[in-house]
Amino acid sequence: MPSFGKKSLELLKTIDPRLQKILNAAIKEFDFTITEGIRTKERQADLVKNGLSLTMNSKHCHEPSLAVDIVPYPVDYKDTARFKKMAEVIKRIAAEQNTLIVWGGDWKTLVDMPHFELKQ
Repeated sequence: MPSFGKKSLELLKTIDPRLQKILNAAIKEFDFTITEGIRTKERQADLVKNGLSLTMNSKHCHEPSLAVDIVPYPVDYKDTARFKKMAEVIKRIAAEQNTLIVWGGDWKTLVDMPHFELKQ
């Protein structure tokens, strides 16, 4: 059974408990790594400046973070099929837990396949 590595466990601590619960259930079914939880305003500004984010009002910038970036393991950013399979697992578990989430892979502009956030 897959499990989180040290870095993922540290990042998990920075994320809203509702997302933590979803991710802790999902890792039992699908192997992935957490690449980002909470984000500083400075990091967010850098991402906006470089065209990797559209807004300074990211849900990553809340404490705890209302967003998380995760990547299927082993990491291959070009393997969109694995991202979609991972998203299916995450979305199903979120629905089972009655937690509304948004997947960045469903966005029409700046598609962000690693990104999941709480819908509020």
